[in-house]
Amino acid sequence: MSNFIRPRQTKRFISGAIATLFILLQAPLFLLASPLASAAAPANGGNIDCPAGTTLLAKYNFTGGVYVAESGADSVTVTGSATDGTFIVNGSNTLVTAVVVKGGTDAKTTPYTPGVTTGTFNNVGLVNGGGQTPAISNVKICGTTTIPVVMATTVTPATIEFTDPCGTANDTFTIPTTTGVDYQIGGVTIAAGTHHTTGVLSVTVTAVAQEGYAFAEDTETTQTLTFTNVPCETETDPNVTLCHATGSDSHPYEEITVSAAGAYDGHYRIHEDDITPTFTYNGHTYQARGNQTQLAAHCLIPVVLANTVTPAAIQFSNTCGTTNDTFTIPTTTGVDYQIDGDTVDAGTYHATGIIVVTAVPQEGYTFSVGAVTSQTPTFTDAPCDSASVTLCHATGSVTNPFVQIDVNAAGAFNGHYQQHDTDIIPPFTYNGHSYSLNFDTVGQATFNNGCVPEHVGLGGGPVNPTAVTVLSILTPPKTVAQNTVAVGNGGANQLVNTGSTMLLNLFAGMFLIGTAATLTATSRRRSA
Repeated sequence: MSNFIRPRQTKRFISGAIATLFILLQAPLFLLASPLASAAAPANGGNIDCPAGTTLLAKYNFTGGVYVAESGADSVTVTGSATDGTFIVNGSNTLVTAVVVKGGTDAKTTPYTPGVTTGTFNNVGLVNGGGQTPAISNVKICGTTTIPVVMATTVTPATIEFTDPCGTANDTFTIPTTTGVDYQIGGVTIAAGTHHTTGVLSVTVTAVAQEGYAFAEDTETTQTLTFTNVPCETETDPNVTLCHATGSDSHPYEEITVSAAGAYDGHYRIHEDDITPTFTYNGHTYQARGNQTQLAAHCLIPVVLANTVTPAAIQFSNTCGTTNDTFTIPTTTGVDYQIDGDTVDAGTYHATGIIVVTAVPQEGYTFSVGAVTSQTPTFTDAPCDSASVTLCHATGSVTNPFVQIDVNAAGAFNGHYQQHDTDIIPPFTYNGHSYSLNFDTVGQATFNNGCVPEHVGLGGGPVNPTAVTVLSILTPPKTVAQNTVAVGNGGANQLVNTGSTMLLNLFAGMFLIGTAATLTATSRRRSA
């Protein structure tokens, strides 16, 4: 049997050997590229830092069966057991590029390229001093935190508008208002609005993006404005008549007529207090300014005509006595009412005696022709009517000639004083006048006796009632006091019976005396 290998078998052997060698060479490379690849056991007891170019994002210690954050809990969350675990990045701007796992005296670093936001770790590959795989004691999460890029808002500068009329006096340019854009001339930011060139024939405006804004590519940021100095056509603008402010209180304005150039340069532009009409100068129209009514009045101060008003009548109440006497000041537009030079507010006031109320027009008002400007209410002190009058009313009865009654003042006057001459009425007041009736000595005695007459006969005995009745009928004692409170016997204000009345009283008296004497004698005889 031949010991030589056949050529076909030799080829198969060689091919198998080459394939085996290739696999053995690739194995170390696979282990290096895998996240499970571990660095050689460190020589410093397993305490290694994050790789260069990374920062420590978080460190967790495995204690009591859980991972407890020593630092970076806000950035990374770690969970798991003593043999493996999981990490999750909390922020959107953080990437994990390496994880350092320590167990016992050994540690390993697992790199992640590119960076990740979540992953796993374990203790595979860690070896302690006895050749055993130790439990994980802590985990360091390493990586990078990037600052978010804020994208600027894209804006486009606006076109600068400008005017270039004849000459240079009215050359202007207008800076627009554009969000996110400043417009500068010579590096100085110019406020939005219309500006004069002040004779400059070229102005370069540069647009600059504000913070947070950016221009699109190929944006034109510079504009050069070119102004000409073409002479204006000689056209005569009409003269202007205006009111020039003089600063005088007595003559504040002076009417003058000047050229259009003088009106603009010498008044409209520099004298704001001048009153100018609408006028044209150098192709521009300038609007009227100031009181045009005064300008039309040749700069004289217009006369303001006063409003015509009429004072109202003063209302007053003059009652008996003075307690309730009042006057009322009205409310009249444009009128003040004064007493002794002092203005009195509208309202009702108590008054006594005589007052003089004077109407005075307020500023801007005048009184109509013939208006009554002074009123003098007069308040009297006339006594008030008696509240109640007690009197003796004659009944015509022999046994009860009077009855005492109480009436009001009107009843005392109308129902007794004027109609019953034999009533006894004490003094009373009615309609401002005082009255009494038969209130002489005898009347007062009867009144004070409760309206019961006191009759005393000759010799001290009582008078026969029949005689008294006849006497009272034939000789009515009428004494009337008018317009006075106190009434005296025979006074000037008494009305006393005279003439035939006196003769009648004399004969009646003689008759009654005789009759009384006879009756008395008869009475005595009967009693004897």
